Amino acid sequence: MRKELALICLVVGVLVIVGCVQKEMGVKPELKLNDFPEAFKEGTLIIVGDNASEIELQAANEIADYLENRTENKPLVKRYSEVTEEDMKNYNLIVIGTPNSNPMLKEVYAMADVLEVNETFPGEGKGVLEIARNPWNKERAMLLVEGRYPFDIYYITKVLNEFLVSQKYYITKTHNFVKVSGRLFVTGNEPFTKLAILANGNSFGVIIQNETIHNELWKLQGKSVVLYGYLVDGTPPFKKNIIVVKFKLMR
Repeated sequence: MRKELALICLVVGVLVIVGCVQKEMGVKPELKLNDFPEAFKEGTLIIVGDNASEIELQAANEIADYLENRTENKPLVKRYSEVTEEDMKNYNLIVIGTPNSNPMLKEVYAMADVLEVNETFPGEGKGVLEIARNPWNKERAMLLVEGRYPFDIYYITKVLNEFLVSQKYYITKTHNFVKVSGRLFVTGNEPFTKLAILANGNSFGVIIQNETIHNELWKLQGKSVVLYGYLVDGTPPFKKNIIVVKFKLMR
């Protein structure tokens, strides 16, 4: 079976992106994480467990709000016991939770060629994002937002948020390379927090596309740094963002 999956694991603050490709002739092209949110712009259903945790419910609501803002179509959100066979066939699916909190994941594992969260994979403190074809209807898409424990959903939702923010930016020669000196701070509500910098009374959103820089800067909250990168249009609440390519700590 041809499979192109996007897997993102957050392991004690380390962001790992893995792409896997297997080929088979005569099947529909598989989806990549870059196909989100476009593949989910119409007819999307978010599924949580009947006893979903507050973290899982918040993740569902944040993703639903994001899709509504980007596509002008807000997905339905249903608990597992409310989902029908017709729902699984007719909708793009976003399944959120753990195998224990959301039985839909076990149904997906039995139907689709996807990675299975279990006692050994991916482990505590790690979350998984995987996009694939809906196994009940290959014309539809499916996104899995999962982990072994509810708090893993918290971590992976933060990663998804950062991915969604960063994927809209493509650097061209028209973007200015700048140096911004100031103090790093965090804004937003968990798990959808953002890193920012306050410089000379102005706040800039901080976009980080390099794994090493990402991990190091998030450890420097409250510290004064110099950021080097490209100035681009901002995302609320910032008028401008800086895409960081290097930095140094101010002494």
